[in-house]
Amino acid sequence: MDYDYKILWSDKALSDLDGTLEYLEREWTIREVQNFKSTLFQRIDLIGKYPKLFRPSTAKPNLRRSVLSKQTSIYYQVDKDNSQITIIRLFDNRMDIQKL
Repeated sequence: MDYDYKILWSDKALSDLDGTLEYLEREWTIREVQNFKSTLFQRIDLIGKYPKLFRPSTAKPNLRRSVLSKQTSIYYQVDKDNSQITIIRLFDNRMDIQKL
């Protein structure tokens, strides 16, 4: 999909993704892992096209939050001047928000 905004991933978000995928591959089926990846990248596509679709985070107002699942939220930052979005974290919703 063509984005209106360039998508960048922070090192922490990439680490979060690796950890999540490792867990899913260990604990769940290949199909469930593929479903997670599909859902995640569809959401990233949506964020890239409509960056203001999701609300600013109440904990970190400079970030926006998209709830991907009961367990995971995507936190991202929009840089309108450079037409880019940085995925800051794939955050486990059960964690303390102060660790964001």
